[in-house]
Amino acid sequence: MPLRSLARRLKLALLGRETRLRRIRAGAARGLRMQIDPAAKTQRILGLDEREIQPVFVACSRWADVLVDVGSSDAYYGLIYRRHNSAGEIHLIDINPAFAPLQRAHFEENFPGTPVHCHSRFVGPLDSTDPSVLVLSRDLPLRGRKVLFKIDVDGWELDILRSAEGLLPHAECRFIIETHSIALERACADFLSERGFAVTIIPNAWWRMLIPERRPLEQNRWLSAARR
Repeated sequence: MPLRSLARRLKLALLGRETRLRRIRAGAARGLRMQIDPAAKTQRILGLDEREIQPVFVACSRWADVLVDVGSSDAYYGLIYRRHNSAGEIHLIDINPAFAPLQRAHFEENFPGTPVHCHSRFVGPLDSTDPSVLVLSRDLPLRGRKVLFKIDVDGWELDILRSAEGLLPHAECRFIIETHSIALERACADFLSERGFAVTIIPNAWWRMLIPERRPLEQNRWLSAARR
């Protein structure tokens, strides 16, 4: 039997097949409980999900007054932020409206009563006049604050940075961005460098050769940026 098939059978035998509330066992999210399908998210249960960025995300979370998570999905990073910062404000942004109820449910499970702002809107440029579009530098109360932007938007990374550009002279900002092509990684790094940020490419762990993150994109790699 191929090794991959054997590993899959063993995983299902140990963790089961159904999506249900499960406790994360290690990493920055250790102890948090989320609705997880082990067939798709075994790495999350084990604390290996995007493990490479966990140290920088935790450090930035402790620093930031506000988390703005663009591409927030099920609130995984919002929950990690709250675990390491008990007072900061949280904005979760995802164009898929199905995520908002799940985000709120996850917060109620782990941090009952925590206020969290869930935005099911498209993030657009500063000159947008469409009321359904959220402009980061215009529509959120971020001026004069320390803001952590976490961005994971499968190809729209540079567009999100442009939406936040108007805020850069008026707030302390840090960025953690997953880029999905070499060209976009370079474009985002150049955009931030030209505006006074020191950019660090976060390499994928060596063990990703054995435990890859399977996403059908050219690249899955993160960068972080803070003011020089």
